[in-house]
Amino acid sequence: MPFNRMSYIRRGETAEFSLLNECLAEIARRRKLAYGSAAIALGLALVLALVIPHTYTGVAEVMPSLHKSSSSSMAAMIPGAAMFSETAGQANLYLELLKSTTVKNRVLQELGCSPENPRLVVQPPAAHNKDAIEQAVSQANFSADFKSGLIKINTTIADRELSARLANEFVYQLDLRLQELEKSAAARSSGYFADLIGEQQDKLKEIEDTNAAFLARNRNYPVSTDPELQRDLERRKFDLEFNRELLLNLLGMKANSDLEARKSIPRLVVIEWAETPAPKSFFARLKTIVISTCGAALFAIGLIVFGRVYLRYIPPTTRKQLADSYGVLGQDAQVIVQRLRRPLKIRDMAGV
Repeated sequence: MPFNRMSYIRRGETAEFSLLNECLAEIARRRKLAYGSAAIALGLALVLALVIPHTYTGVAEVMPSLHKSSSSSMAAMIPGAAMFSETAGQANLYLELLKSTTVKNRVLQELGCSPENPRLVVQPPAAHNKDAIEQAVSQANFSADFKSGLIKINTTIADRELSARLANEFVYQLDLRLQELEKSAAARSSGYFADLIGEQQDKLKEIEDTNAAFLARNRNYPVSTDPELQRDLERRKFDLEFNRELLLNLLGMKANSDLEARKSIPRLVVIEWAETPAPKSFFARLKTIVISTCGAALFAIGLIVFGRVYLRYIPPTTRKQLADSYGVLGQDAQVIVQRLRRPLKIRDMAGV
């Protein structure tokens, strides 16, 4: 049925001011388009709501410990850590450790070896197979505030309890990894100091033997007035005391390294352990379904209104020019595609 503009002019209006009536009439005439768009959006939203399960995110927050340890020296080994403060360097180190394969593999191992681990369930739920858990671990998100050193650990999976346990397991494994690294560094330092102590003891024994032989040859040194003898004696005493003090310092540093290698204290300050997220209800998805359905219907109505405004205010000559320009744009696109394909054709011909 052809559209009759004059049929929708209200009393007291002219054809020039009847755009609203025309748009309403056009919407009524093409209402099936709006209904169809809303139906398609509703169907897609329902399918997605039924197919895609709810996902939950566990969030844990940690900070570097106030304990002065070798982690600050290890942080200097991370590229770019020298530009930050000590706290920022430690945070950068912790991020790299969280992203490492070692920590992620240990988290996966703990999920499968949980009978002795009270932090996790004995066995993950059947709905979460190995692939789903591995995906959640590989896609875990880690962020840090380099000014304060605060680190956030986010793990997302379809199970509420498992999402929190995954985040907490990352915290636990990070702390264990830091302890291992610091103990390993302390053990290497202890071995290094042990070698230095052995060399220093040999050197000190040699100095003591040399001084004993010197004193045996110069028994009159207490009453001697020879300035050369007195200077030589003072130098030997200073050398002996210096090497004894150096040996004591090395023994103290080795004792500290041995203590650092044996002790097990937390290297992290846990600001907040991950809590089990609240269950998501169907009303949230229902809200999304309603919004998407109404949005599709409004989009279709907008297209109808745009088409009516376009036909009313754009002259036929202008519309024809625009239609012709579409053809020109299509020809230009074909030329661009041909120019892009030409080098490929030449390469294929050269290869043949």
